[in-house]
Amino acid sequence: MDEIIKFRAKAVQEVEPNLWVHGYCFKCFEQDRLVAYISDGAIDVPAREETICRYTGLKDKHRHEIYEHDILAFVFAGDCYVGEVVFEQGIYWFKTTSGENYCYDDVYDIEVIGNSFDNPELIKNKNI
Repeated sequence: MDEIIKFRAKAVQEVEPNLWVHGYCFKCFEQDRLVAYISDGAIDVPAREETICRYTGLKDKHRHEIYEHDILAFVFAGDCYVGEVVFEQGIYWFKTTSGENYCYDDVYDIEVIGNSFDNPELIKNKNI
């Protein structure tokens, strides 16, 4: 299976403070400091390093791509939960604020409802 490695991140303030850019990620030295970029192959955009998120290879019920730090609503054993996508122990988990981890294969009705950078308030409650 060929894995498509792609990322997203927010552009630096000088470019556009709330612009999300998608593509591959690389870093290079500029004026004695390491700068992260996201590139679509044609345009390289300097990125805010703390917002770099890797694509999980997974999609939600609407076929939206799921990235690290996305906030998801999902159903497990008949109950609705909200969790953030984290990469731990070599796997992507949906982690609730109570610390419970859920695996993509064990839940259903998954929907991306935001991300931890733009919508941190969504992750405050573990149940909807």
